[in-house]
Amino acid sequence: MSAISNASDLSPGISVSPELGMSGLHVEVVQAPSRQLFGLQIHALRIAEAITLCEKAIDARKQVMIGVVNAAKIVNMRRVPLLGEAVLQSNLVLADGMAVVWASRLLRQPLPERVAGIDLFEQLLKLA
Repeated sequence: MSAISNASDLSPGISVSPELGMSGLHVEVVQAPSRQLFGLQIHALRIAEAITLCEKAIDARKQVMIGVVNAAKIVNMRRVPLLGEAVLQSNLVLADGMAVVWASRLLRQPLPERVAGIDLFEQLLKLA
């Protein structure tokens, strides 16, 4: 089986598994710790965990769409429906802004760290 199917494949509690999406196409579902904030499910991962998840998905030839959010993007998601849809359809949503991380702590739903999209992208490029 080529799918990443259990937590032992990744850091504890993190996996990617296929699921039939609303469009009828198979999508990869990231099963990782997450927090419900601002109407979004934001994954509570450190950058190293996100990179490991992506590495495992690449090895298994699985697609993972990553969305990153900061305060401005969360506001704009409500103004621009297409942006909101894109983020909500992402398999993995990460906090790319300290305001989101700080708010998560104030709301007692702490995220472990900011995962800047550009930093993640640069690390993933090194894998290519």
